[in-house]
Amino acid sequence: MPTVRRLLTIVFLLSASTHSAHAGGPVQALPKDGAWVKFFLEWELSGPDAADSKGTGTWSVRSVGTKTVNGEKCRWIEIEEHLDKADDGKPFTRWYKFLVRENDLKRGGDPVKNAIAIWWKDTDPNTTAKKADGTSPWLAMFLRGTPKTGKTVAQKNRVLWQKGDFVFQRAEEQRQRRTTNIGDDRRMTIRDVVWKKAEIPFGAAAVTFTARLTRNGKHSWTWVRKLSLADHGTGAKSMLPEAK
Repeated sequence: MPTVRRLLTIVFLLSASTHSAHAGGPVQALPKDGAWVKFFLEWELSGPDAADSKGTGTWSVRSVGTKTVNGEKCRWIEIEEHLDKADDGKPFTRWYKFLVRENDLKRGGDPVKNAIAIWWKDTDPNTTAKKADGTSPWLAMFLRGTPKTGKTVAQKNRVLWQKGDFVFQRAEEQRQRRTTNIGDDRRMTIRDVVWKKAEIPFGAAAVTFTARLTRNGKHSWTWVRKLSLADHGTGAKSMLPEAK
């Protein structure tokens, strides 16, 4: 199966086990509209039921507008995933744009479950921006809460980013693990490690997401995605302006 299709298939499988697991994201203080953060992306897929593959790219999160819905202030949050090399050897980019209540972007909220609208588009010349039905795991793969079973360790950490080494004098390392049945013979185990820092838009400077699928108790495949801080700033512009 081509790389992009294989990764999207995994994402849809994850949607059954991710959206209900988070109570709010790494938002320690919701950034002002226009804030953005960009990460280096590394991913690897391995296992007996997967053609081993790996790749690099970037992952960006942006606040690109506000809207009032039923008297509640909402934000347009846009996620962009860029792969340096897709199935045809060329770069590939996919955008998701979510309309979520600001209260769901704070501790105790659930932006994944309660998203008001979801749009998506990719670099395929045959696609235009479309409104999606239901929920999407793309927010869940970035936004993290502090689960009761999670482990938080306050300590120093260093993240390599394009402006030099970024050293946390005191950062929160959050760890969590959960297993979900997603079929009669399939179990998904997800492990997360998130480095949180309030000064960075959306509160996360590094995220490692590991998903392991077993069939009838035997390993099927493991997917690892690592995000590490590349840059952040203000003045974000939407890549899907038709979604408004």
